Formats: sequence, C-alpha cells, structure tokens
Amino acid sequence: MKPDEANLTDPQEIRKLLFLSVASQALADANISITKSVPNPTGVFIGAAYNTHKDAPGTPSPADSFQARHRTLLGLPISTFTAYKLNLTGPNATLNTACSSSLVALQQALSALRAKTCTAALVGGVTVHCPKLGGYVTAPGQVFSPSGYYRPLDAAADGSVPADTVAAVVIKTLSAARRENEAVYAIIEGCAIGSDGSVDKVGFTVPSGAILRQRAGC
Repeated sequence: MKPDEANLTDPQEIRKLLFLSVASQALADANISITKSVPNPTGVFIGAAYNTHKDAPGTPSPADSFQARHRTLLGLPISTFTAYKLNLTGPNATLNTACSSSLVALQQALSALRAKTCTAALVGGVTVHCPKLGGYVTAPGQVFSPSGYYRPLDAAADGSVPADTVAAVVIKTLSAARRENEAVYAIIEGCAIGSDGSVDKVGFTVPSGAILRQRAGC
C-alpha cells in the first residue's frame, strides 16, 4: 500500500490488508498466479460487515479536502481493492446481508462460474470491529446469545456472538479442478438463497423453519 493510500485509510480498513493476506494464501494454494504481467479471470466475492469505526466516538473527520474527504467516506470496496492488488479481472462484489453475507457471496460466485464470467472465484468474509468489542447486553429472544455460544442450524441455538474473523477460499468447477490436478477440499452439491417473508416468524432476525425446509427441498 502506498503512503498516500495509508494516510486516507481509516483504522477499520486494516480489514482490507487482512483479507488481502488470506486471499493471497488461498490463491497460492489453488496454484493461481497473481503476476502483474498476465490478467487473471478470477472473480472476487466477499461478505463484509458494516464499518463500525465510522460510528466510534471521537472518530476524527477526514482531511479537509474534497478528494481526501470523499475517498475516506466512500472508501474502496474490499472486493475491488483485492481484485486491483492481485490483478484479478473477473467480476467482483462486496456484500452485506448481515449473518448470511459470506454464503450469499458464495452463491454469487457459483452463479458467475455457471455463467462462465470467470474461471475461478475467490470467496470470503471479513469482520473487524473497531474499537474492539467488550461484553454485550442481551436478553432471551434478542439477537445476541445469552449463553455466549453460537450454534448454527441447532435446535439449542439462542442467538449470535459477535467476533472478528477473516477467511477466504477458492472455488472452481469440479471438472476444471480435476483437469488441472488441483487439491479438492470439498464439493458444493447445492446452494440457494432467498427471504423468509413475514409469515411464520416472530421477527426479522428469526429464520422461518418452514421456508428454510422448502428452500432446501426437504
């Protein structure tokens, strides 16, 4: 990152550098070259949480110039930043759909592979809270877990637990991975996204079991 970029980057945007690091590792593991001389038709699809630093008390205003102010406030989406730094020329998108952000990013990547708009896709998620989180106030039936445990797809689930994380994987069609003799860690047999509507739910943060079963074909 150049000095002028660093000067116009707010503290939370360290998440861009963190994701860039894990993305580089994922691409290397998939034997995807990121040399500057050859454009690479790899897509980038990232689920990214809201920038909490902008709401932090005492956050300084951007430098008093039109360019600095707008570059800082608008920022560069993580997917665009990653594609630029790694010379990736496929489609890119940064998504925020709350808890489903990374899975929606995966679904978008699968669609791009099927449409042949990219030959591989870098898929990931990043959440970095700034300032750092302490404890949280919660109550039964609210978003955050009273027990302090996150139990996805479990009848004992009682809410979410805020945390910081950065992750990235590379996906290709199975035929391409086998043809190129790549390591295959998992096979995606199906993926679907949608909304639950407002029936059979006590609130928008609670999933509808009936709709989820219908979408999964159960």
